[in-house]
Amino acid sequence: MAYTVDLTKNIGLYDKFVSVDGSIVEYSGWNVSDYIPVVSGADYYLQSGGVLGNSPASVYYDSKEVLIIGHSTATGGRERTTAPQNAKYIRVSYYVGYSCNLAQTSMTDVYPTTDP
Repeated sequence: MAYTVDLTKNIGLYDKFVSVDGSIVEYSGWNVSDYIPVVSGADYYLQSGGVLGNSPASVYYDSKEVLIIGHSTATGGRERTTAPQNAKYIRVSYYVGYSCNLAQTSMTDVYPTTDP
């Protein structure tokens, strides 16, 4: 079942950044989401109304919250990522003051007027 999470309402850590290696660092103006459940093999879309292209990271974890893999986004306001096998959670860094969503659906379904 498809869903969308407003990451600005799912804050795990304030003024922090999760790096692709899973480390959490102090970073004013950025927040890290809490652990969000995912489905292994499913596609997820990160979308930001602002600066998602400023190298935020999404990091996947197993059921024991052990790092599987991290992913830094490319430039642009949307990014597709696929949950690896054994993934149970994702955490995402995002810039404060801008909308940021994680969707388990197609980008066309979420934003029908844009190209995925």
